[in-house]
Amino acid sequence: MSIFLGRSLHSRLVLATAEEKRQQKIFEDFSASLTPEVEKLWTNIILRWENDLKQKNPYVSIVTHMYPFILLVTTFTNVHFLDASQDEVKRQLLKEEAITLKAGVPQLHDTSWTGFITLGLLVEENQ
Repeated sequence: MSIFLGRSLHSRLVLATAEEKRQQKIFEDFSASLTPEVEKLWTNIILRWENDLKQKNPYVSIVTHMYPFILLVTTFTNVHFLDASQDEVKRQLLKEEAITLKAGVPQLHDTSWTGFITLGLLVEENQ
């Protein structure tokens, strides 16, 4: 039985090593997409929490049915969405859409950002 345990552990190690490399690449790509301001903000939030675990856990989403990282990696000028309600996020998205339309940025799809996210949330709720 110990022969099989060794093979099993070895195959798990091989899979874990490949997965670690994949996850590292995803992390590096994601980190490279952040603006320096957002990266600094996020790093400070994490360091504060690591030094005092009584602080709010930044890894726990407090926005219902919305993923905060979506908002952090966009071009929004305001990064205070981590504590926002779904309606507040939707209002800000609509505001940002209006600004980009006024600036002449073409809309590539029939569905807007806000419409796409809203539909995604409806799908998620109905699953």
